[in-house]
Amino acid sequence: MNIKKISVSFMIFSTICLGIIAYPTTYAIQKAIPSIQPFSGYMKMLEYLADHKTLCFVILLTVLFTGSKQLYAITAKEIKLRHLDLEVQRWNFTPYIAPLHLYYMFFPQQSYIKSNRAIASDFTYRTTVDHFRNRIYYNANYNTFEPNKRPSLFLLIGPKIIAEIIGYFVAFMFSLVTLLNDKPISEWDSDWHVFAIPVLIFLIRRVYYLIKSVMDSGVRYNHVEKFFNDNYGEKEPRIKWHELYPNQQIGATILDVWKKECEIRQRLYDQSYNRGENKVLIFDCPSLPERPFTEEDIPEWAEGSEEHYEIMKEEWEVRKRMNTTDQLPPKLAANPKVIFITEHKKRKC
Repeated sequence: MNIKKISVSFMIFSTICLGIIAYPTTYAIQKAIPSIQPFSGYMKMLEYLADHKTLCFVILLTVLFTGSKQLYAITAKEIKLRHLDLEVQRWNFTPYIAPLHLYYMFFPQQSYIKSNRAIASDFTYRTTVDHFRNRIYYNANYNTFEPNKRPSLFLLIGPKIIAEIIGYFVAFMFSLVTLLNDKPISEWDSDWHVFAIPVLIFLIRRVYYLIKSVMDSGVRYNHVEKFFNDNYGEKEPRIKWHELYPNQQIGATILDVWKKECEIRQRLYDQSYNRGENKVLIFDCPSLPERPFTEEDIPEWAEGSEEHYEIMKEEWEVRKRMNTTDQLPPKLAANPKVIFITEHKKRKC
């Protein structure tokens, strides 16, 4: 569910309206109950703002024109895609789909900018489906049954973003300490200190939005783990790739999600370009992914996938019990129906 965030300009407008309404309201309360004096306090606040009008004006302009929401959206998306890539790599040599990858197939990830055009133009879901299409019929090439360790936060966030957070924070603290050593905050409404305020607010807002992008990108696995715990009873269930074929329940769900998501994005795309409502949708939105399954029919070798899986797992467990560190080579079981995708293509030619 997309909830539109309140803009800074709307908050400022609301504050001004409340300030206007507060004048007669506090006056009436003080007249009715002389023991409390809200109107006197209100007038003192207005006097303070009048005495420091330059400072207030600079702060207002700074809040309006030093936004970093675009940075937030770009950074959060970058971390999310890096997280997906690393998880796909982590499970790549197993017969299982990465839980994070499957979660994104169930729940298509949206743009961090909540506008029709931004949502319709976001390529995160297309990238997710591309990963799925590249692997769904390559399940015969696995050679281990245990994924690698989860990537560290340093890898997920990335050294560049970490350096930016540290750099902006250090710059903010240095500027703040320099100003405080020269004058207290109450005297910042004069001289060059007034012009230093936009710099401080700009720096701290960059730090805030960069940290917020990290927290909102999903690097902590919270939603993913909760979903799989509730539905599969474990944080990282072993869901085999051949259990995702279109004739299976999970595969049918993935296909249904894809159809609905394409329709939603296409309608948003049409609305953002003022095309109007079309009874028959023309799917030309650039961010729409191709069909998750590359063929309508299951390949002929797919019926032997489970048997191939059991043989490979048994051999792997035997070697593991023998404390052998070598992984099984990517060979096929002695089942003539289980072939590599390249051989499958040759037979079709």
